[in-house]
Amino acid sequence: MQPLRELRALLERLPPGKVPIDFEARVKELLAEVWSEFAGAEETKMEPHKVWRAENLQWDPPVLSFIVERHGGLVMGSTRAELQKWNVDFEKMQATYDPEGGYRQIFPRSPRWKAEPVAEEIAKLIQERREDPRLQWLKNGKVRILTSKIVPGGYKQTLQDRKKRFFKALDEKLSPFGWRRVRNIYEKTGM
Repeated sequence: MQPLRELRALLERLPPGKVPIDFEARVKELLAEVWSEFAGAEETKMEPHKVWRAENLQWDPPVLSFIVERHGGLVMGSTRAELQKWNVDFEKMQATYDPEGGYRQIFPRSPRWKAEPVAEEIAKLIQERREDPRLQWLKNGKVRILTSKIVPGGYKQTLQDRKKRFFKALDEKLSPFGWRRVRNIYEKTGM
């Protein structure tokens, strides 16, 4: 029997509501085989092999809906996976997704870190032109900020956000005193 016909026949035998657990694997297997036959199925790069991650399959004739965990953000350094809700309409032969499906925390979040107090401390050191292992004073009076010794590590996105917050706070503390930043180097401008 053709996979699409078999899937339709299987779903038609099921009562509306949650797909019974004994049928889930077969429904996912058949749906993965016919996934590309639905208009919109390739939105968000949803591919047939990803259908195997489908959860919470619901049958509301003629629509089969499910949640799928997507890992694009994890690849980019996030700690969360996106949850997409898909609706597969067997009358219209169309698959649509809801971008507001939410997220699932996969890895623990990095502990909170406050940039403001550290920026205040570093700004004071710079204003007083003091030596510190977090600063590298250059011969021309400029100072390089050694963020690896200031901003605690973590996931890629977290680290980028922390550095951004730190430099924003440091800029706010130093600019009234004539300090200007280029990347991670500050120089005193003639005021």
